[in-house]
Amino acid sequence: AKQEGLGDYSVQGKLIFISSVMADTPHLAPTCTAYNMAKSAVDTMTMTLASGLAQYRINVNAVHPGWIMTEGETNYTAKEKISSLADKALPFGAGRPLDVAKGCLYLASADADYVTGSILNIDGGWRIAPRIAGLQEPILKSVDLAAKQNKGKVAE
Repeated sequence: AKQEGLGDYSVQGKLIFISSVMADTPHLAPTCTAYNMAKSAVDTMTMTLASGLAQYRINVNAVHPGWIMTEGETNYTAKEKISSLADKALPFGAGRPLDVAKGCLYLASADADYVTGSILNIDGGWRIAPRIAGLQEPILKSVDLAAKQNKGKVAE
C-alpha cells in the first residue's frame, strides 16, 4: 500500500546546471571576476527556473564542483603542483570529474525527485576549509603569485 505523502511526484523532467564553488567564494580567486560572476548568475538562474518550472513538475538543480582535476586545470598548472596545493589546502584534496558526474547522476535519478531549487556541493571540503586556520593559505599565495606574473595582461 502506498503511504500518504510518499511516492510518485510525477516528475516530468530534470535540469542540472554546472556552477562552481567560486559563486560563493569569489574572494579566493579575485583575478577571475567574469567567471565568478557567471557562476553566480547560474545559481540565480537555477533558483528562478526551479520556481517557474515546479508547476510543470520539472526539477531544476545545480552542482558546485570544487577544485576538480581536469585538462583545463592542467593547461596552466602542472598536475603535481595542483595536487600538492589542493592536498595542503582542502580536506580531501582535488576531486575527479567522476565525483561531479556521480552527483549529477543522483540529481538525475528518481532518488532526487523531491529535490528542486538546490545546489549540491561536490567540493572535497572547500566550503569548510576557510574555517580551518591556514588551510587555504597555499591557494591564496598561488593566486597572488599568478596575479603578479600576469600584471598588465588582460584577464579572460
